[in-house]
Amino acid sequence: MKGSEFLLDVFRQEEISHVFLVPGGYIDPIISALKNVPEVKGIVAAHEGGAVFMADGYARLSDKFGVALGIGGPGVTNMMTGIASAYTDQIPLFVITGETKTFWEGRGAFQDSSSGGINDASMLQSITVKKLAVPHIQSLEHHVKFLLRAMLNHTQQGPVHLSFPANIQTEEHEFHYKKMQKDLYHPRFLNEESFNKIEKLIEKKPNIVILAGTGVLHSQASKSLLQLAEQFDIPVATTLTAKGVFPEDHRLSLGVFGWFGSNRATQTMLSKKIDVLIVLGSKMNQMETMVWSENILPKHALIVNDISESGWFANYDPDLFVLGDANQFLEALLKQKKIFDATKEERKEWIEEFILNTPKFCDEENLTTDMTPIHPARIIHDLRNVSPKDTILFVGEGAHGFFATHYWTSFSPQQFFIAIKFMSAMGWSIPASIGAKFARPNQPVVCITGDGSIMMHGMEIQTAARYELPIIFIVFNNQSHGNPQLRGKRVGKFECEFLKLPNHDWAKFGESLGAVGMRVDKPEELKSTFEKAFKLNKTVVIDIASGNYQTPTYAFDEYMYQVKK
Repeated sequence: MKGSEFLLDVFRQEEISHVFLVPGGYIDPIISALKNVPEVKGIVAAHEGGAVFMADGYARLSDKFGVALGIGGPGVTNMMTGIASAYTDQIPLFVITGETKTFWEGRGAFQDSSSGGINDASMLQSITVKKLAVPHIQSLEHHVKFLLRAMLNHTQQGPVHLSFPANIQTEEHEFHYKKMQKDLYHPRFLNEESFNKIEKLIEKKPNIVILAGTGVLHSQASKSLLQLAEQFDIPVATTLTAKGVFPEDHRLSLGVFGWFGSNRATQTMLSKKIDVLIVLGSKMNQMETMVWSENILPKHALIVNDISESGWFANYDPDLFVLGDANQFLEALLKQKKIFDATKEERKEWIEEFILNTPKFCDEENLTTDMTPIHPARIIHDLRNVSPKDTILFVGEGAHGFFATHYWTSFSPQQFFIAIKFMSAMGWSIPASIGAKFARPNQPVVCITGDGSIMMHGMEIQTAARYELPIIFIVFNNQSHGNPQLRGKRVGKFECEFLKLPNHDWAKFGESLGAVGMRVDKPEELKSTFEKAFKLNKTVVIDIASGNYQTPTYAFDEYMYQVKK
C-alpha cells in the first residue's frame, strides 16, 4: 500500500467521512489516492484557512476529529489562524501538509518548508500539541499513531501536524494499523479520594449553583447534568462555549454566564448569595468570570471538577478540586441524595423569590421592536421562532455574536457554536458551518455572520453552493466593523467614521457564488424570508439591513474592558 493510501485508510477506519483541502503539487498523491478510498471524500475549499475552519466545524459535530490538508510554505501560513483557533478551543484536528521530496530538502527547492527551508514546523510550535515530519516510509505508521493519541490527550486536546514529503507519499510499504479504542475519545476516571470530601462542603448549604463548561460537552454529560438539577432543584449556568449543554428553556436554566451572557445568569452569579458553586470543566478564563471577578466566589465553598489537573487557571483557589471525568463526577453527585434533599426546600424558595424573578434577557423590548434599521435582537427572535428545534447555529465574532449568544435559546448540546474564547478569528463561522453540515447532513445548519467577517472568508460560500449544501448564511449588514465602531463611538467622531464599511449587496454576492440571495430591509419581512429559506433546502445568503445598536450586555462591559461609565 502506498503511503498516501495508508493515511486515507487510517481515516476510513476511524470513520472520518470527509477531509478538507486546497490542492497543491505536494499533495497530488493524496488527492489521487482518494479514488481508492471512496469512504473518505475530499472537499476542496477556496482557501487553506477555510479548509482548517471546515475541519474544525466537522470535529465539533462528528464526535471524532477533523482533517485538513494543504502544501507547506504558503499553505501552512494560510492555515495558521485556523490551527491557532482550534488550539485555543482544544479542537482535535489532524493537519497534513505535503513537503518537498526528502532528497531536495535544503537545496533551494520550490516551496521547501522542511527544516532546511522556511521550517514550517517551527512556525507551528506554539499552536499544535504535537508535530512530526516523516523521514522515511517505515516511520509513517508510528508517526500517525503517535499523533492521533497526542491529538486526543485528555489533558490537552488539540491540533497535530504531520509533514509528509511527496516522495514518501508514493512509496509502497506493508502497514498494520488497528482502529483506536473508543475510550480514547471520551476517557473516564474519577479521583474518589478527593470526591469523598465533598459531603462536608455542601452539607446544610442551600444556595447551590452549577457552572457547566465544555468538560460537560466533551464527556457527553448533559443527561446526567439535567438529572442532577431536576432531582435536587439546582440552578445551572453555562459558559459561552458550553451553551446548550443544559436546556435554556428549562426553569432551572440561568443561561450563559460571562460576557455575552444572560441577564439572569449574570445577576445570580454576581449576587454574592451563592453558598456553594460547583464548576464543571471550565478553565475559568477572563470571559467566563467577568475578568476573574471576586464577586462570583461563593460564601462557603468553590468546588472544581476537571479531567485535567491543569485544566483550571490559577486565578481562584478552589476549596476542593476533583480530578476526573464530568459525567462520572455528576453520577457520583446523584448518589448524595440525603445531603442535597436536606436543603432542597430552602433552595426552591431562593429560586422562586430571586432567580425566577430576574429577567432572562437584557432589553427584552428589542425582541419585538419594529425599528429600522432592523434591530439584531428582533432578527434573532424571529429566526429562533422559525427555525426547527434541532437547528445547529454557528455564530461569528463581533457585535452580531453578542446578540446571537444573548437572545438565541439552545435546547440541546452541540447546537450552538462560537469560536471566541481566545482567538475570535473573523470569518470562522462560515467555513466551520460547512464542515459541520458534512458531519450532520440531516440537521438544519444556520450561520450568522457580519459584513466585516464575510469579507474575510465569504468566498467559502462558493464551496457550500458547489457541494449543494443547504446552509442558510445570514449577514448582519450594519455597514461597520461592529464592536470596534461601538467602542469608537465612545471616543469620538473620527473613530466612529473611520470604522464604517460600504453598503455591499451580500445577496448578489451570494448569487454570484451559486447560492440563492435574499434581502431583508423591514422587520416584518424577517419571518417569511426565514421560512422561505428553510423550505428551499439550498445554499442561501440572506442580507439583512441591521443597525449597529448597542449590545445587550453593555452594562457588564466594564468588567471586560474595565472602563468607567
